[in-house]
Formats: sequence, C-alpha cells, structure tokens
Amino acid sequence: MTGFGVIVYGVQNSTLRSIVMLDTPEAPVVLEPGEAALHLGFLASVPSIEEAKAHIFSKTNVSPPSGRCCVVGNGIVIGTISADPAIDTHPQGTLVFSDHAERGDLYANGQFQRRYAVVQVGTGRVINIVYADPAAAHAANLIPSTTLNVGGIVPVHKGPPTGATS
Repeated sequence: MTGFGVIVYGVQNSTLRSIVMLDTPEAPVVLEPGEAALHLGFLASVPSIEEAKAHIFSKTNVSPPSGRCCVVGNGIVIGTISADPAIDTHPQGTLVFSDHAERGDLYANGQFQRRYAVVQVGTGRVINIVYADPAAAHAANLIPSTTLNVGGIVPVHKGPPTGATS
C-alpha cells in the first residue's frame, strides 16, 4: 500500500503506538495526550514494526520498549496486553512493562517474582518452593508452578530422550 507514512509513538518512553498510511500529507492524524507523530513522507509500502521502531529511535535516541505490559492487580499479574503505561490505563489494575512476567507472577517493589518448585534430580520430589525473577536464567530443576508443593512428585522421564533412535 503506497501513501504518506506516519508513526505515532508515546512521548514519555518512545513506545510505538501505531503506523498510519495517509492518502495525502495534509490528512489529519488524531493524537491522544502523550503521543507524538513522525511524518515519513511518501512510502511505497507500510513500514515494518522494526523499521518504525528504528525511526522512533532516530528521532528520540531512546530504544522503544516492546510494548508488552502486565496488568497488575493486588500485587499479582492478572493478564498481559500491548500498551504504554504512560498513556494507557486498565480497569482491572496497573500497567507495568515486562517482556517476561506471566499471569500469576507476583509484583512488589518494582520487581516481578515467579513461584518455582525446586525438584530433586532423579526422584522428581519437590523439596522446596522459591520465588525468583522470571527474566533470569534458572537451574533445570526449578519448575515454574503455582500448584506444586513440597513433597509433591513431578513425573520424571525414563528411557531414551524423545525422538532418539536405537
């Protein structure tokens, strides 16, 4: 689609809001409070999300975040959406940027924490429950779970790995 490209982004943190193609360069672009527009001129095709983010970066010198936000209600992640916390709101809670947090994770003091069962290697028995940052790398014996408890058993795969041939 050819037209005059406009990239709409959040002023506070450079979040990509939308990519608009106009028939004429004079066509109005409606902006919400906290948004700004980059007019790109005539384009032969719609810019990709990556290209749009590169244009925002060239204008603001701020790398646009992914736009993935968690909806946090009473300190627990209750959902994820694409949004800009500086502009958008959600009726069920507070919006917080996160590329890793998921439903059920805890959020307190600016940090996300996920519940993990610590599983004893070889037996599959849960020996402890810990909370850790979901964005960090974890040992293979940490299993994210909201239902496993100490003393529970995680099924252990026995035999050759799936897909192995003899």
